[in-house]
Amino acid sequence: LQKDPANNGHVSRNIRLALLAADLVEPYVSITAVNDVELSDDVIPLSPINDYTTCQRSKGVMVPLNADSVTVEWTVGGALSIDETSLVCGKWSDLSEDAFSCMA
Repeated sequence: LQKDPANNGHVSRNIRLALLAADLVEPYVSITAVNDVELSDDVIPLSPINDYTTCQRSKGVMVPLNADSVTVEWTVGGALSIDETSLVCGKWSDLSEDAFSCMA
């Protein structure tokens, strides 16, 4: 081990550690692609969610009715380990505001 290799000094190492600790505060999921179409960053820190319809306008993806399958890619952050993830999908009109919303 080198005592202080280039670009890995005391300050830079502690900044990386502080950023990791901040990331572990709350787990989050980011949808990265749907049917091989890359999406812009789904997690926007400090962005306000004013009401239930905000998600409907900003988080929707159109899929053809005749599609045999849909491939969704996502990444999970904010945790040291992830045991399992799953995907729930449906029409906005079929989902209860109380049971499922992006405000939770």
